This record gives sequence, structure tokens and C-alpha cells, in this order.
Amino acid sequence: MGWIILAMVLFIAPYTFLTLHYRKPGPAYQPYQDAKEKTVLARTGFTRISLPASQPASGLLVPVTVTSALVSAHPGGLTPELNQALGAAVSLPVSIDSTAAPAVCESGKTYPFSFGCNISDLHHALASTRLYVKANEVFIITDFESLVGGLSARSTHTVIALELPAAALEAGSYTFTVVGRTTSRSWKVLIK
Repeated sequence: MGWIILAMVLFIAPYTFLTLHYRKPGPAYQPYQDAKEKTVLARTGFTRISLPASQPASGLLVPVTVTSALVSAHPGGLTPELNQALGAAVSLPVSIDSTAAPAVCESGKTYPFSFGCNISDLHHALASTRLYVKANEVFIITDFESLVGGLSARSTHTVIALELPAAALEAGSYTFTVVGRTTSRSWKVLIK
């Protein structure tokens, strides 16, 4: 009986040390919630594309080297279909105040764009960015997470630069919308 307790102690101590030392910071991957979201999205006709996002050190929008898209502002919030699919799990920026995006993208090339947004307070940071595509509409959802350990951001305004991977969308005309809680921004893109 004593050897069982000894074996447990000898196993638990190194396991606890290794787990705490090499654990990835931030929330853990939740496969059940991810599979549930994919199922609901499939039922509503959406396709999800996860994008790596960066925040330029300059705090300025990434310049557009070709013809810029005409961007329009409109009231924010998720569409009823996206709201049903995503539920209350999304922490949107308060508003989207600027956007820089090309009007045309060659098929087989990446599509770079950037936008500026305001977050609710200094205790939130960029968590993830996803595109939700349905027919010819593309919704960009940027999620923010709470900072822990008394950390805070420098400003409530942040610029986010994204690149849509090559061949992520088929050729055609699309309406891109960056979604904010109070203000969103939209523009049209032609993919040749």
C-alpha cells in the first residue's frame, strides 16, 4: 500500500511542475465549443476563416499601394444570423473608426487590409480575428480578452493589420464589413 502512495507522489510532483512550467498562457482550446460553433455556422450558411492579426508598432493604418476601396460607416452590431451562431461569446470593439483596404485583389494573392478600432477600456487586448463568409458577404469579427495580472494597454485605440490568405475566396465581388458594437465599416472588393 505504501508503494502506491510513493508512486503517486513521485508522479504528481514532476507532472505538476512540468504542466505549470510549460503551459501555454491564455485560455485553453475548447474543442466542444469550437465544434458546436462550426455546426451552427454550417446550418446558417457561414464559413469561418481564422486570421492571424498584428498590431503595427507605428499605430498607423497599413498604406494601400493600389486603388483604395470606398469605405462607408453604418450602425454596428452583429447581424441576427451571426448573433444566433456566435451567441454572447464575442467581445467586439466599441467602434471601428478607420479602414485602409484595396478595392481589387488578384486571385491567388493575399489581400492585406487594416482598420482602427476603439476598445471599451485599457484592460482588454486583441485575442483573435475571424472572417465569416456567406455568399458574397464577409464579416470580420475581432475579439478582445481581458488582461490579467494588473496589466493594461497604452490606449483604448488600436490598429489591427490583417492579410486574407491567397485563394481563401473565389473570384467575384464581395462586401467586407468590420463589425463594431456601435459603429461598423463596409467596403466592396473585387477578386479577379
